[in-house]
This record gives sequence, structure tokens and C-alpha cells, in this order.
Amino acid sequence: MTPQYSDHRAKRVDPVLDTVFRELTELEGTFQVDAKLKVGICHGDAWLGNAIMKEGIAVLFDFEFIKVGALAYDIATFIWALRAASSEEEGRVFKSFVEGYREECNNDFSEDELKSSLVRREINNIEFLSENIIMSREVKLATAQFARDTIDFVSSDEFAQFRWT
Repeated sequence: MTPQYSDHRAKRVDPVLDTVFRELTELEGTFQVDAKLKVGICHGDAWLGNAIMKEGIAVLFDFEFIKVGALAYDIATFIWALRAASSEEEGRVFKSFVEGYREECNNDFSEDELKSSLVRREINNIEFLSENIIMSREVKLATAQFARDTIDFVSSDEFAQFRWT
């Protein structure tokens, strides 16, 4: 499954974000992901603002975006949000999230599945912002920088702290 950058998508993406959007789209196609993705009920908006710590385990709430989809996308969304929050406790919070998620869904996810889904999350963010938000130039540039940071992150050893082990 190799995502293609199309003219249809190009028309929806703000020109300031176009180059990084193309890079993300190309990068998404480089990961080895099983064509039979692990699909199930996904939260759809798994991030720290929709989670509380209960007995040392992250518990999700606010299920307005619940859907059937790729389970790795929920995990990637949580990683994406942790990176945005820049918490020194990223690793501990992620391990707690993994424990809670495994209680409901005991699947294994490859590093490529998680990286591909993380890149997909960033692509979706750019599309959403371009289609729905009037952004100042500063916000556009910050969005582009965060997207570039995501590219660097999935290509670095730093990603190892988020392995599904």
C-alpha cells in the first residue's frame, strides 16, 4: 500500500506546507506495512487531553471520534501528542498507555506500522489545518517545522522509546 501524492490533495494543502506534505506522503510509502492491517475499534483522538491516570494506567475518555480503523493509528496519535507536549515523562506515560491498550487489544505492532501511522497522523493534521483553519504565517511555519521534526523523529533512534514491546 503506497500512498500517492495527488493533485487533488495538493489543492487542499496550504502552499506553505506543500513541500513538507509531499515529503511526508513519500515517506509514508517507504515503510513495510502488512496489507492486512490490524483493524478494530479505535478511539480516534487518543491524546493526553483525553486520558486520565487511574491506578498508574492511562485511561481514555471522550469517544466522539470512535471508529473502526487501523489500531496502530491510535497508538501513533498518542505518540504524536506526547511529542507535542514534550514531557520528560513521555516514556512512562507511553508504557502506561500500552498497558491499558493491551488489556483491550493484545496485538503486536511493528515499528514500521507505528512509524507509518505516525506519518499518516501528521499528514492528516496538515490536511485538517489547511482545509478548516485560517492560519497565520507563523502558525503555518510552526506546523511545517513540527512536520519536519516528525520526519526526523521517525528516522532517528529516538523512536525506539516508543516500540511496542
